[in-house]
Amino acid sequence: MPDLEALARSDFESQLNKPGAFRLAGEGEGAGSIDLELVETRSLTKADPGLRRQPFGVVFRGPREPLLPQRIYRLDNDATGAQDIFLVPIRRDDAGTYYEAIFT
Repeated sequence: MPDLEALARSDFESQLNKPGAFRLAGEGEGAGSIDLELVETRSLTKADPGLRRQPFGVVFRGPREPLLPQRIYRLDNDATGAQDIFLVPIRRDDAGTYYEAIFT
């Protein structure tokens, strides 16, 4: 598993708008995985060369159901590898449910 603290916004940008690029492992016996699509990346502050990494946020879109509660989930992606990421549901619409992760 790659170091979570080494991930940068650029690591995620190559995965934008690729349906099913991120897989969230299902829990419990017989649970399947849930595909998530990365739909947004954004910087959270002005560039600061003194920071170890520039803070950024990412937004994933998943299916409308099930609604996943905020907590840490294992996300797998071919480019970034498997990562334990804290996801927070931020909105729902006809296209699905959106989850945000913040990296500081």
